[in-house]
Amino acid sequence: MEKGKARIKEQIKDRIKKQGMITGIDAVRFVAALCVVAIHSFMEYQNITDAYTVRILTRWAVPFFFVVTGYFLKEDVKRFAGFFARIFLEYVFFTIIYAILCHEDIFSPWRFFSALRSGIIMPFWYFPTLLMCMTFVWVLIKTVKKWQIIVAICAALFLMALMGHTYANLQAFGFFQQSIIMKVHHRVIGEVTTRDGIFWGSLFISIGYALRKKGEEPGRRDWTLPKKIIWLSVSFILSVAEICLIVYFHTGGKDITVFTIPVVILLFSIALEMRIPKSIGEYLRYTGNGVFLIHYFFLELFMKRGYLSAPLFLLTLAASVLMAGIYAACKCYIKTKQARSRQTLH
Repeated sequence: MEKGKARIKEQIKDRIKKQGMITGIDAVRFVAALCVVAIHSFMEYQNITDAYTVRILTRWAVPFFFVVTGYFLKEDVKRFAGFFARIFLEYVFFTIIYAILCHEDIFSPWRFFSALRSGIIMPFWYFPTLLMCMTFVWVLIKTVKKWQIIVAICAALFLMALMGHTYANLQAFGFFQQSIIMKVHHRVIGEVTTRDGIFWGSLFISIGYALRKKGEEPGRRDWTLPKKIIWLSVSFILSVAEICLIVYFHTGGKDITVFTIPVVILLFSIALEMRIPKSIGEYLRYTGNGVFLIHYFFLELFMKRGYLSAPLFLLTLAASVLMAGIYAACKCYIKTKQARSRQTLH
């Protein structure tokens, strides 16, 4: 009996160790960063069909970022604080950089707080939303404990956002727009985020956390890779159909959709099984992060020169990937040198 328990514990430790070395997530996250460039490039569109097509095809990208964050969310106070601080300091640093580049006066306490609260540039809505959502889910982890209940709470909030946003124009669900919770949410948080802040993002953070906890369970059964790919395809088709119906019937906003959820879960599950060399995974991670952070500078630059839609996307993508790739190569080189120095010392 004791040997059996010891063997199960070893299996769990081995699985956790493998999960810590997963590089498939980095590869998919890099693709998601490219999708974000496409979303912002086609927002200033000449062809509305192109814009909707891009938004449909890239709908999964930002939720995927949130699932990744939830998957690596730490229960320990110190580790969570470190995780939070790293994201927050990165946000502050690039807020200051964009303030200098865009000639924005944020160097008074209130203006600086306002810039952090709403994001100094359009893509930076992501940071305050992410920080709020991960904090909210972490508090639930420390108080509620069970991941099933955490996901249920976040799903209830998501449902309110769904009915109060995407399907708000349907007569049967119009009362959600007038609900006290939604009023308080919009009044208190205001323009901090799109997609209803913690009402939207918390679910994807909790899903990421739940996927990790399920992965740690002994004797769990998982779908085969072909089955995951089949259901991902089905979910994606249903997601496209849902957005087309939302647009056709003018039910409300288009940022919060039901079938994005299974698409992101299955895509993340497939990413967990992908294996690419660790060095390539690290390079893609740093490049993707860099692309997300700097692409808006190039986007504005090329827009001022009259580029729109596909040309704008291709130029922004090329410039962002080039600059982020150089940064990633330097960072990987420095990390490799440091690792070799530590090995020499030992």
